[in-house]
Amino acid sequence: MTAVEAPAQAAKGFLRSVARAILWPVRRFFDPRFTGIYEAVTDVKRVVIADMDAANEASVLTGRTLDTLLARSEAVLARNEAVLAQIGPLNRRVEGLHNRFLFDPEADHSLDDLDDDVARILNFASSHEGFASQASLWFNPPVLIGYSSGEVGVRWVNERVAEVPYVFRALSRVPSDAKILDVGATESTVCLSLATLGFEVTAIDPRPNPLAHERLQTIVGQIEEWQSEVEFDAVICLSTIEHLGTGEYEQRGTSRRVDLDAMKRMHELTKPGGLLVLTTAVGKASSNESSLVYDREGLDELLAGWEVEDLTLVQRQDATSWVAIDEQIADLDPETETVAMITATKTAA
Repeated sequence: MTAVEAPAQAAKGFLRSVARAILWPVRRFFDPRFTGIYEAVTDVKRVVIADMDAANEASVLTGRTLDTLLARSEAVLARNEAVLAQIGPLNRRVEGLHNRFLFDPEADHSLDDLDDDVARILNFASSHEGFASQASLWFNPPVLIGYSSGEVGVRWVNERVAEVPYVFRALSRVPSDAKILDVGATESTVCLSLATLGFEVTAIDPRPNPLAHERLQTIVGQIEEWQSEVEFDAVICLSTIEHLGTGEYEQRGTSRRVDLDAMKRMHELTKPGGLLVLTTAVGKASSNESSLVYDREGLDELLAGWEVEDLTLVQRQDATSWVAIDEQIADLDPETETVAMITATKTAA
């Protein structure tokens, strides 16, 4: 190589070095190995972006779900607060009742302690559906006391207010040791009173009778079916005959005239010349599921074989009073409660 060629050759080498330095990235870009790495990085990027999008959607859905749950929780909390607001006064009322009914019996009490809640309990307890009645210990009282907030008064007077004294007046003519049959006696204390006065009393009713006395025998049964050889000096039947044959008072309901069968059996069980004391509803003839009302013809049918000595009518004036009236049964107002009280003696068979 000549002296002239040496510098030229050096310059060409330098230019090649510069060109390689400039063109190296371009060659690497088109290198298949570099292209694979780029595509892999791109795929990873797409996956990352897709994951981020899914995460965003999940976050949005989770946020919405949490908002819904929060709203529902707030609604439940509001309802609970409303319920608690109602329970508070109720608890105070229950505590008040508890304190009233579990009070010291030796402490002083006044009508101020009687509120509507206590009154309702007392009225229920004294009714024919109350606790005593459910225990078969309810005796139909002639006067029913009623209770209200701070007040106690006469609430109702039924026909027993006249019937019971009528019975004792009618029986004043029979011997003090007479045998007496009381038909339909379970809700009445008349049988016990008569036994206490010295009469030999048999009380019959479809329901058990809770009363007991050495002179009182109680029979559970239907009078028209009862078999006995005893003859009675007197038979009493208070507000009972009109209910016989119905499904009331633990009887078997039937369309048969059980009332007539019962009257026939009472006649058979009475001594000749013996006494019948009967009370029943009268007026325009009618019937319902629990009782009958007899007109004059119906009453005469019942009393076949008996000679009527006295027929007294008593009529309700209002909720708390009755009066004796002098009217014909045919002329009675059908809307007004009227009871016939009858004394009769046994005549023909």
